[in-house]
Amino acid sequence: MINNLAIVGAGIAGIYAAIISKTLRPDLNVVLIEQGDRIGGLLASKTFDNIEFDFGTHVPRLTGHETIDRLLFGDLNKQQWRYFTNINAANVSLNNVLYTRSPNPFVGKASNPGYEKHIIQLLNTLDNKATEFSNLKQQLTHLFGSGFVETFFSPCISKKLGAQLQDLAPDTHTLLGLGRLIVAETEAMRALKADPRLDAVLAFADQTEGMSELTNLYPTNGRGIGLWVETLQSKMEKLGVQIKTGCQVTEILRQEKKIKHICLSDGSKYAVDHMCWCSPSFALIHAARLPFVSEYRPMIRQTRLYHFAFEQALNAQSNYIDVNDPQYDSFRLTLYPNLSGQSTGPFKVTVEVIEPMHTECSISQKHIQQELIDIGVVDANNRCVFSTQDIVKAGFPIITPAFKKEVARQQDVIHSHLENVSSLGKANGKYFFMQEVLIATHTEMSALLEADALSVSEQVLKNWVVQEVQVEVH
Repeated sequence: MINNLAIVGAGIAGIYAAIISKTLRPDLNVVLIEQGDRIGGLLASKTFDNIEFDFGTHVPRLTGHETIDRLLFGDLNKQQWRYFTNINAANVSLNNVLYTRSPNPFVGKASNPGYEKHIIQLLNTLDNKATEFSNLKQQLTHLFGSGFVETFFSPCISKKLGAQLQDLAPDTHTLLGLGRLIVAETEAMRALKADPRLDAVLAFADQTEGMSELTNLYPTNGRGIGLWVETLQSKMEKLGVQIKTGCQVTEILRQEKKIKHICLSDGSKYAVDHMCWCSPSFALIHAARLPFVSEYRPMIRQTRLYHFAFEQALNAQSNYIDVNDPQYDSFRLTLYPNLSGQSTGPFKVTVEVIEPMHTECSISQKHIQQELIDIGVVDANNRCVFSTQDIVKAGFPIITPAFKKEVARQQDVIHSHLENVSSLGKANGKYFFMQEVLIATHTEMSALLEADALSVSEQVLKNWVVQEVQVEVH
């Protein structure tokens, strides 16, 4: 019988694990532990000079799973949120080609001098048989042909991750939004995608074609995505979740393979029947003193945020823009007025730049502002009324084959020595995107608590008084 549940790490996986647990088992003692001074992870906003900015582009999307969507979005004040289906994103590919119809990279003639040859190489991949790949370069060459790999993928990914394709693990490109290319205009893309072998690697020319029907959300009235986290925190407090921030697990006390207690850095101690770990695995291994010797030191990148507020409206109508062109230091631009439907100033933009950890600021605010002008987001005479920069303290590892092997070894030692622990979120190395993290977390927690809940979970949810999510698509 599980009476005491400890959840370590208050990103979206930890938050949802806490909410679903107390919903299924209101009698359950749930403590949510977060090392930082606030919950939410990268789902955060920060206020400078009374202007609120996010930690980059983070737009929640309904999952299509009725229970998850009700629990996460059912308490929102609709007047404070904009609901929309079209994500309306853009990208800058090679040679400063701003493609506003899709976030998928455009590598057509205007941006790729070797276009015809590369298309032939792409079509030749149709004869390739499925195989296993030892690195990303092998995989991309197999899927797209060597031409697009050399002219687009290699310089673009090297810019973002500071690593060569042959040093990265397969599928790393999908984490950067580079899973599909646009190589032609509308009719040609439709014809190419008619072949299922090309459909997997090519995108429609316009993001409205084949668009997901799931709804996206973003706050209005100048608020950032931190508003969602505030709502979820209030929900957890009403459900009776104990939230402890500014704490980390220093010791895990166990009896054979069962965790019995955890000790925190503030001197507190909690009894544990089950623990959900939503943080890097090595911290769990260290706290539980599990027999593990690291074989790999990960390469870590950090994100520097350049925040701007302009006097006049932005030129671009996109919600965000991925910058793939290696001539720019910018990685992604968040255009808040378009996300929120705002029509009055100040007109905010956040520029993300990915760099090695602990890098001193070497790129000036003026330089990044000039990139916004060169890309076409703002006019040169659009006065910047505020600017500052910040760093996302939580760095992210470069996904190499050795890193994936190390994560798998960590998971193996954890689950071979501890019976009452679940690894959730990105830390388990299986999931990255918010939607798949949430669905996996729901599946894990429902299975964990089903026996204790005596299979009443669906009835509890049906009887739970909460407004259905009503969406208005603008």
